[in-house]
Parts: sequence; structure tokens; C-alpha cells
Amino acid sequence: MLQTEFTQRTQIWVTEELFNELHKQYVASPIIDKDAWCRQYKRKHELDITKAMVDEIMQLRAALAEEQQKRVLERRHADKELLEARKTGNAYAEELMRIYDVKGDDKAMREMLAKVRNKYNK
Repeated sequence: MLQTEFTQRTQIWVTEELFNELHKQYVASPIIDKDAWCRQYKRKHELDITKAMVDEIMQLRAALAEEQQKRVLERRHADKELLEARKTGNAYAEELMRIYDVKGDDKAMREMLAKVRNKYNK
């Protein structure tokens, strides 16, 4: 029996390694008919298969929940950084407006712009 035949008959996907073990059992079995052997295998191992599927589902759910939590934390961190960048940008903008309005000093304006450029080009 081929692995694809086993999968078609049982609707159970197994790894190549597990199929090799199943094939050895099939060859050693007194049951020659593939359909009959697959029905018997499925009937005998239905509980094990169900448990394995439930375990897999639970592992996938846990991994998904962990990934979702990770994304939430990353989003919070990104939002915090964005807020800090906005605050800094606003502070620089206010300082530039203060210098320009109060002093009208082009040199001070260029120095402030250089500070802004250096801060954001890092």
C-alpha cells in the first residue's frame, strides 16, 4: 500500500516515518485487503487519532494566542514610540517658532534645524 492510498482510504494524513511503520504493520497483517485493513486501523486507533488531533488543535491555539499577544505588545510599543516622536517633533516645532518669532535670528534657526536633522538621521 502506498501512503497516498492510506490517506485516501482513512482520511488521515501521517508523516512518512509513521507511514513506514504502518506499512510494516500492514505487510505483517493477515488482512490482505487494503480497504479492510484501513477500516480496522481507523477503528482501532480512532481514539488515539482524535486525541492527537485535539492535542494539535490545542497547541495551535496556544501558539496563536501567544502570537496575538506578541503582536499586541509590539503594537503598544510602536504606538508609544510614535507618540514620543510626535511629542519630540512638536517640541522642536514649538522651539523653532519661538526662536523665529522672538529672536528672528537666522543663525539660531539653522542651529535648531541642524539639531532636528541630527536627531532624526540617527
